Amino acid sequence: MLNTSMRFHFSASNRSLSVTVCTFQDRTWQTGQSSAQTVILQSSMITYTKKMYDCHVLQADETPMLENKDGRVIESKSYMWVYRTGQMYTDRQIVLYEFQKTRNASHPRKFLKDFSGICVTDGFQVYHTVENGWEDLRIVRCWPYVKRFLNEAVEALPKANQKDSRAYHALTMIQAIYQEEKKLK
Repeated sequence: MLNTSMRFHFSASNRSLSVTVCTFQDRTWQTGQSSAQTVILQSSMITYTKKMYDCHVLQADETPMLENKDGRVIESKSYMWVYRTGQMYTDRQIVLYEFQKTRNASHPRKFLKDFSGICVTDGFQVYHTVENGWEDLRIVRCWPYVKRFLNEAVEALPKANQKDSRAYHALTMIQAIYQEEKKLK
């Protein structure tokens, strides 16, 4: 019997491999895989996670989903945690999906425990909780969230002071980055 509580999907370059192995309260989720296939898939997950850790920048996010195959009440909320290498790593694009019942900090803490570098997130406080106490991990917010907070700061100022504010100048720099990025696409 497999001792894991995760469901993973692997995607590297143009090949995709899904791992759907979960244990909920000592019940193994049926995957249709033989135990030999399960061991191979677990090994692949470990291999891809280690390759991901070789990258200096990762992106992380979590999204709610409804799950009713784990013994809980129908339509219980669960979460898909997503970890991926940045787009700059064209030779090793890796995306891992981790299914969990909660949004608890223990999930990214377990996944990121051996990672050294920068993890780009949406600012969900759980990621910053994980960062505390780890010298080799830096959590940063992605541009859309930074832009939103700067926009709110500018709008809170009197109209006469908005264009002279640091927040306004930071927004114009972010816009310039977006425009340069458009030219590259």
